[in-house]
Amino acid sequence: MDVIKSALTRTLPAYLESLPLPATVSGFAELSGNEWRTLAPLLATLLLLIFSTAALLAPAPKPKPQRLNTLVKLDCDKCVDFVKCEDIEDAGKKVKGARR
Repeated sequence: MDVIKSALTRTLPAYLESLPLPATVSGFAELSGNEWRTLAPLLATLLLLIFSTAALLAPAPKPKPQRLNTLVKLDCDKCVDFVKCEDIEDAGKKVKGARR
């Protein structure tokens, strides 16, 4: 616990104070290459936190509905067949061992 307390109360503030943060937005244009390299870890961490938070708060994409018919008339969008009742009765009579 002392390690975390030390990091938050001493190490992190000292690191943030040592960064070459300009006072204005136009001051970023005047930073040298070495100063940008010093700011890179902080900027990367901030971007990671922003994108992670946005990903958590964004709604999940809806899954594409799956096709129910995977065997019959796959070339048609909608497959509808009509069967006469007499045909069903005749088919039941032709089957051996069918219950009556």
